[in-house]
Amino acid sequence: MDAGPPKGCPGTEPSAGDACYGSDLTCEYGDSANPDCNRIYACLFSGSKVGVWMRELSVGGGDCPPSATTCPSSWAVASSTKGMCPAQGETCDYAEGTCLCTSDPGGLPMVGGPVWDCIPASKGCPSPRPKLGTPCSVPSTTECDYGQCSGGVGEQCIDGYWAVAMLIGCPA
Repeated sequence: MDAGPPKGCPGTEPSAGDACYGSDLTCEYGDSANPDCNRIYACLFSGSKVGVWMRELSVGGGDCPPSATTCPSSWAVASSTKGMCPAQGETCDYAEGTCLCTSDPGGLPMVGGPVWDCIPASKGCPSPRPKLGTPCSVPSTTECDYGQCSGGVGEQCIDGYWAVAMLIGCPA
């Protein structure tokens, strides 16, 4: 019995234009905690059962810091640091949550350079942040905030895979 076409993200990074079989599936490839520093592909359909992989440009704030920047040694150090951080867009994952180096920590932009903004892990959400397109079983009503209001990303388990979620409630 044929299992049908493969579902989910390919184990290796696809090429733009390759065939795909998972509607509304976004897959992330790379080692950065910041999704904007990784390669993102979306499976796009145009009326057939087979779609094509297309490379996306950004899912978060669009800031990818130089690769030489480093994260503080712990959540406690990052969340207690008062003052500037090394590079806009630096994203650090800890068991306790996500810290972002940002000039806009939710609300009005800060004057004087970027600072650490640490967002505690949402209840029921994995930490560190799962890569987009990895399998999940968290209830689809659970919204996971990985610094969306500060230039990070929100994620939700949709149809068994982690996907970008547009969380609401960012300060104006």
